[in-house]
Amino acid sequence: MCWNEKKFIDPDDTSSDNFRSICETLKKYIIKEGCKGNTDRAKKMRDFYFRNQRFCYAFELKKRWKNKWNKKYKLLSDNDKKMVNLYYLSIAHTINSSEYRIVSSFVSTSTNSRVAEQFTGNVTIYGWVPESSMQKDIKTIDYVITKYGFNIKRLGLPYCETPVYPEQKEIALRCGILPHFIIGFKVKGKPNFYVNPAIFSSIDKMKLDDIICDGLKVDQNGFEEFCNSHTKFKRFYTFDGNKYEIHVLDKN
Repeated sequence: MCWNEKKFIDPDDTSSDNFRSICETLKKYIIKEGCKGNTDRAKKMRDFYFRNQRFCYAFELKKRWKNKWNKKYKLLSDNDKKMVNLYYLSIAHTINSSEYRIVSSFVSTSTNSRVAEQFTGNVTIYGWVPESSMQKDIKTIDYVITKYGFNIKRLGLPYCETPVYPEQKEIALRCGILPHFIIGFKVKGKPNFYVNPAIFSSIDKMKLDDIICDGLKVDQNGFEEFCNSHTKFKRFYTFDGNKYEIHVLDKN
C-alpha cells in the first residue's frame, strides 16, 4: 500500500458501511473470482471453500450478511468491531487477489522460513511478533493468525475453521514489519546473517523481557526526509503504541 495512492479498506473504520464493504470484498474474492477456473490457485480456493463451507456460505447470500451479520456487528464494541475487520481483511489479503494485493494494509509473514523464502526476492527478514504489553494503555503491533478464529466465534460472527493456505503457516502483520521487531536478514545464496544493529544498543539499556514485549530502541529521526529523498514510496505508516496512521509523502 505504500507504493501507490489507491484507497484501501480501513480496519479502524467501525461504520456499518465499511463492514458491508468488507463483506462484499470477501464475497467477490472467494465466490465470484477465487473459486472459478482451473488454475492451481482456483483449486486451492475451492478446497478452502469446502473446508470452510459455513464461513463462505455466510458471505455468499447478500441478504444473510446484510441483515443477520450486520445486526450482530452493530451491537459490538468498537474494539471488537476492529478485531472483526482485521480478521476478515487478513483473509482477503491471504486470498491474494491481484486487485486487493496492491492496496492491502497487511504484510504476510510465516513461522516457516522455507515458506517465507518462496515468496521473497533476494532478502528474507527475520523477526518476532510481541506478546501483549503489560501496560493497559499501550498495545503491541496488530497481527492476525487466521486459524485462531475463536475470538470471532465468541462474538457470534462467521469464522474460518482452517486458513486459506494452511501449509503456509501465515501470520498477517498490519501495515508492515516495524524495525523494532526485526532480528536481521539473510541474502539469498549468501551464508551471512545480517543482525539489526539496534539489538546491541538495546541490550545495553533494556531488560530482555521489555525488548521481547515492546521491541528494540530504534532511532528514526529523519525517516520522512529519507523516504522523500531516496525512495519511491508514496506513503508510510506510523504506530505509536495506540494508533496506526497512514501519511502521504510530499514528493514535490
